[in-house]
Amino acid sequence: MQQPSTKTPTHGLNSQTTLALSSVGIVINTLSLAPFLFMSSLLRLAPNPAAVALSRKTAINIAELWISRNSAILSKLRNTELVVTGLDTADLQMHKSYMLVCNHQSWADIFILQQLLNKQIPLQRFFLKQELIWVPIMGLCWWVLDFPFMKRYSKETLAKHPELKGKDKQTTLERCKRLAGNPSTIVNFLEGTRFTPAKHDKGSAFKHLLNPKSAGAAYALSVLHSIDTLLDITIVYADGAPTFTDFLAGKCRRVYIDIKTQPIPVEMHAGDYENDPVFKQQFQDWISNIWQHKDQLINQLKR
Repeated sequence: MQQPSTKTPTHGLNSQTTLALSSVGIVINTLSLAPFLFMSSLLRLAPNPAAVALSRKTAINIAELWISRNSAILSKLRNTELVVTGLDTADLQMHKSYMLVCNHQSWADIFILQQLLNKQIPLQRFFLKQELIWVPIMGLCWWVLDFPFMKRYSKETLAKHPELKGKDKQTTLERCKRLAGNPSTIVNFLEGTRFTPAKHDKGSAFKHLLNPKSAGAAYALSVLHSIDTLLDITIVYADGAPTFTDFLAGKCRRVYIDIKTQPIPVEMHAGDYENDPVFKQQFQDWISNIWQHKDQLINQLKR
């Protein structure tokens, strides 16, 4: 089904003013809420499961408020039309757990997903590189909110230090285990990086996408058995993917977002991705099939 488009009002501001106001608004919003988020984490020091649960619930509420405020700031300042097709977001549920996969072109993708889905599904948590934990303020926020960090070692590092083999997987699994038992949304940009023509030209089996990487999704599903629904979202920018600066400046006029869900096969939870080559191929084939359909959909939306 196609939903009515969501169009933000315009106030006749030029792009430089819009960029400045958007950036300042998001920074003020972050600085005003981060201290409360950090204070909520102190409850986790108590040897009381109820206090730890309250800490995590409070942190999520603060994060959802942060997203709501950011969305309100951007909606008032930008003139961007969001055209949503497929599933009505009202049909999504807060008490379910989702694995969300989406094509990745810009940091704007994250703000669009948050604006559309905040309080429609459990808080979206993204796979992050371990190095991002050192980002001022935000790194600690992501840690408090139990975002899954991924630490990857190069082939050269593993050759010199074979004892590190498997440590990257263990880091991901330990972070994912913190989410077990509660409704969760794990967001996985399967391409592993933002799409650019240069990256695409290095070798991709798809017309509009980079080749997907499956390991992170496989590790998450091996731990979070409550995730039984795949939330498949496709984003297409009518004027081409904007830089994050252009997005904040209001230069992104129209965005097409298609939302689909499908059940995750039970067997995708059960295998050993790292040590079972048969399961690994089965999992990759499942992801590849999803990516082929997404590539075809992007081709249709671009027309």
